[in-house]
Amino acid sequence: MMYRIDLQCPKCSYGGVKYKSRAAYRRIANEDRCRLVIDCSGFPYVDYLGLTTLKTVVADLIAANIQTYLVVQKGDLRKLFEVTDFYETVERNRVFEKLDQAVKQAEE
Repeated sequence: MMYRIDLQCPKCSYGGVKYKSRAAYRRIANEDRCRLVIDCSGFPYVDYLGLTTLKTVVADLIAANIQTYLVVQKGDLRKLFEVTDFYETVERNRVFEKLDQAVKQAEE
């Protein structure tokens, strides 16, 4: 079973990510394999606080045994991941440019 959570992130308010991911986790906690694909295309802007929160949320989900993948279509956000320590927390193979690639990986 896979859940899709589309988030609009005005001014990088990632509280919705935490709330919705926790709600999804509670619904699927009894599943043998939990997967979550976060589509970041709805994030109009990501500042340092937003980036730090996103790293923390993804790390927490992975620690809770939820296979988490990000879809990052915007070049600016991908560049931000490159020039910061984002990939020290989140593995590069969890970040995809296209939604169908992330879903395919999550289904494997």
